[in-house]
Amino acid sequence: MVKVRAPRHWRTRKDPFDGVWEDVLAWLQAEPDATGKALMGRLQSEHPDRFSTAQLRTMQRRLKEWRGIMAKELVYAGTAAASTATNGLPEMALVGTDPRC
Repeated sequence: MVKVRAPRHWRTRKDPFDGVWEDVLAWLQAEPDATGKALMGRLQSEHPDRFSTAQLRTMQRRLKEWRGIMAKELVYAGTAAASTATNGLPEMALVGTDPRC
């Protein structure tokens, strides 16, 4: 008999982008077509001892989630569901603030 586990809602590791994700969001707002590799390169140049290429896939996952959220914002723009944070980005775009991200 196979047990099916419920999805976790907690983090198993510390967020590698804690403290810099707001900077990444600002870069994405200025250049939404930026790739995960380009963003990681920029992070590595600004914080040379903090980020490694092993975190590239995590960046790519976050970027994919952010783009999905922004696409939903475009589709539902002007409705009550589209709420904006004080920095001009949709609240949902703050990927990484949710423990599941």
